[in-house]
Amino acid sequence: MGRLVTGHGVRGLARVKPFNPTSPTLARCEAVWLVHEASGRRERFQVRESRRHKGHFLLGFHGIDSLNALEPWIGSTVEADAESLPSLEASELYHFEAVGLEVRTVAGEVLGSVVRVMPLPAQDVWVIHGPGQNGRTREVLLPLAENVVREIDLTTRTALVDPPPGLIEP
Repeated sequence: MGRLVTGHGVRGLARVKPFNPTSPTLARCEAVWLVHEASGRRERFQVRESRRHKGHFLLGFHGIDSLNALEPWIGSTVEADAESLPSLEASELYHFEAVGLEVRTVAGEVLGSVVRVMPLPAQDVWVIHGPGQNGRTREVLLPLAENVVREIDLTTRTALVDPPPGLIEP
């Protein structure tokens, strides 16, 4: 959901940069996982407070009440259990649900798989890696617009898209 970038204040609040700045999910979670890749540490924390602050979220965790206690977790990714996330509308999906989708055009061309989602001010963009020329990986940046993404099937992990002319040609 985001990355713990630094501490805030003397009570050990965590300043978290959300991967999707428009998502309210971080403000609604009762518990999150902190995953510190460099040290291999992973721990679940109950959230005692949460609020937006200058494009970030400030999160307070039970058991962390000072900047010294927070310091080992700086640089961690902030994750949540999927079942604890709020329900979405039928036309919405979480970024983690898009990662790994196989993307095909309406003409039947396989573009590849979604490797990440870039949240941009106008709309999200899927970063798709697929087969390219001479054995290289081709990267396609596909805007998530209703006229481009025609169908998403999370059961079969596929997406059907109709990119505008000139978007995916080499």
